[in-house]
Amino acid sequence: MSYVLKCMRSFMPNACFGVLFAFSVLLPDYIFQAIYKQISYSTDIAFIFLLIGFGTALSLSGRWFFYSFMSLCFICQLIQLFHIGYFGRPINPIDISKIWKEFGDIYETGVSSMGELWFIPVMLTGCFATLCWVFHKHAGKTRYSAYAAFICIAAL
Repeated sequence: MSYVLKCMRSFMPNACFGVLFAFSVLLPDYIFQAIYKQISYSTDIAFIFLLIGFGTALSLSGRWFFYSFMSLCFICQLIQLFHIGYFGRPINPIDISKIWKEFGDIYETGVSSMGELWFIPVMLTGCFATLCWVFHKHAGKTRYSAYAAFICIAAL
């Protein structure tokens, strides 16, 4: 029994990071919802627990994988929130397919709407930078597992 408790204690920093990950990923969406009242998010408790589990696995997957994933997540969430701010609805697969065909128009629209939506990159940078700082500061205290990276890739 003490072995099980010892193993659980060794994963406690990773589990705490998973909670912080879920909070940091969801916080920009809820701040955005508070600013734009016409946008409504509903988050299922099961989704929150899956984010916590994913964040825990991500904290076990190593620095290179973590920073690569966080960069990708930052860019995707930035595009999504800018799209919602401009069009008032979430991005869909048809809009995603237009990114490469109409990149110039999308870029001009993004630059012209920056005056109204300036807080989105600031908010995302704050949340993701805090998450990366905590990971970097405590990366030596957490465990590493190649299986965790595989779980993250499979979940994506």
